[in-house]
Amino acid sequence: SDDDNDDGDDDDLGDGASAVEVTVDVKNTGDVEAYEVVQLYTSPPRGPTDLPPHSLRGFDRILLQPGQTKTIAFKLSVNDFSVVTEKGERVVLRGTHHVYVSGHQPSDEKGLDASNVVEAKLEL
Repeated sequence: SDDDNDDGDDDDLGDGASAVEVTVDVKNTGDVEAYEVVQLYTSPPRGPTDLPPHSLRGFDRILLQPGQTKTIAFKLSVNDFSVVTEKGERVVLRGTHHVYVSGHQPSDEKGLDASNVVEAKLEL
């Protein structure tokens, strides 16, 4: 067991916050209206190897007119940064979490050089 990742208060995300909001602007750069499925994924801190590399935490299907920009907001709760232990207890994984917003799942093969991927880091 890696105890370095689950130290601290498990009821908040730091500074007493129980949720964090992530916003992103999405723009249609094409010449025709188009639907986009904006997806938000998180990646846990390095440590436990039995966790998936990316977890889908939210998505929104939007219609954009040519040249139109929309701001999309996602709310992440403390549960989005936690795991359930073998004892059935939910604990927040402390460390650096990565948050990705894109039209597709992040991929190690594509890396962050793939177009239209926004990445942020959140330290818990």
